Amino acid sequence: YVYKIAVSGSSQMSAEAKVTLMKAPVVKAVSKGGKVILRWKKDKSAKGYKVYMSKKKKDKYKAVATIKKNKTVKAAIKKVKKGRKYYFKVAAFNKNGKKTVIGKSSAVKTVKVK
Repeated sequence: YVYKIAVSGSSQMSAEAKVTLMKAPVVKAVSKGGKVILRWKKDKSAKGYKVYMSKKKKDKYKAVATIKKNKTVKAAIKKVKKGRKYYFKVAAFNKNGKKTVIGKSSAVKTVKVK
């Protein structure tokens, strides 16, 4: 999409701004060998993905991995403890000049580490 913005009462238009809408990834999560493996489908409009983790579902999520290639659609999180539950989200991101634009995050996935 390309947008132009005009200030009310002015005839001047702003420069064009390209906006790419990214879908929230659909994530599958499994625990295997003391780590959590997350997989999702590729979003053609994304430059990469961010993986977020929390120890509580409604707590603040911390970025634990940044995947900088669009082709990579899985992440293995190793800094987890066996027997504990973790909550994960994945969001696609894009670059707009120097600014990183993060899309809508996936639904929360709960995983108990085996």
